[in-house]
Amino acid sequence: MGHGTSPGGQKFHRRTKIIDYTKKRLKKVSKEVWQKDIDEFMKLDLSRTYKVDDQRMKKPDEEKVSKVLLGLGKTKPEDLIDCEACGYQTCMGFATAVSQNLAKPDMCNIYTIKNKQNYIKTLKVTNEKLEKTRTALEKSEKTALEEKEAVKQVSNTTNVMLQKIPSGVVLIDNDFKIIHSNRSFINLLGEDAEAINEVIPELKGADLKTLLPPNIINLFQYALSTNNEVENRDIQLGTLLLNISIFPIKKNEVAGAVIQNMHSPEVRHEETMNRITDVIDKNLKMVQNIGFLLGEGASKTEHMLRSIIKSYESDNKK
Repeated sequence: MGHGTSPGGQKFHRRTKIIDYTKKRLKKVSKEVWQKDIDEFMKLDLSRTYKVDDQRMKKPDEEKVSKVLLGLGKTKPEDLIDCEACGYQTCMGFATAVSQNLAKPDMCNIYTIKNKQNYIKTLKVTNEKLEKTRTALEKSEKTALEEKEAVKQVSNTTNVMLQKIPSGVVLIDNDFKIIHSNRSFINLLGEDAEAINEVIPELKGADLKTLLPPNIINLFQYALSTNNEVENRDIQLGTLLLNISIFPIKKNEVAGAVIQNMHSPEVRHEETMNRITDVIDKNLKMVQNIGFLLGEGASKTEHMLRSIIKSYESDNKK
């Protein structure tokens, strides 16, 4: 019934099998070969030698044990109470075992109790801080909601005001996508913009490049890239004479424009007065320095007057 044998079976039956196996093996053994092997290997040296390999741990120095005792809170001789609750007979023996990594500081009851007390104090302080933080967050959230509501109201008010402005107003990003536009701007662009406005209110997200000619787009590009304003630029758009002022809001990111239809009666009267006043001012300056400004001033005067005449002629034809 050794290893590799099948369990069960009768004792004498198993004995008979072993006897038969032994006889069979004996018949196959050659005594001459056996004797030859004995004679050959009789003189083999099977002796062994061993070296000392002491696995005992070295006793730690006093400095290391002192650090462990300090970590356990045992700084005075009276703290070494030798209660044996840790499983060691003395506190010094326990500290030695800890320094040898044979024990853990938590095995000391006094150390564990102090740690629990410190943990409870720390947890209490942490809870108080969390409560203060929670209160502050609630207050901050309330303030943020109030500010958000105020911004929303201001935004709505601003939107209503922009819609009431007779001049066209548009804001775009650096991809020339419209951020915001008013009704007057949509009216200036005509039927195509009206159709887009029905699908996309206020043309938000529409591509300005598809709505305005390249010369106006170049002015927007200039304002965005240089952070400089483009003031009172007269541009012909179909049958309309437009006065455009473009102002950068954030360099390379956001720009806005105010566009006036010079054929509009309310704009035409105001613009006429402004341009005539501008002509008078320029001529006064020209008189002061006529030698230098004669040619330039006359040219500008002619240009402005022709612009006024053109505006009136276009309106009369219309």
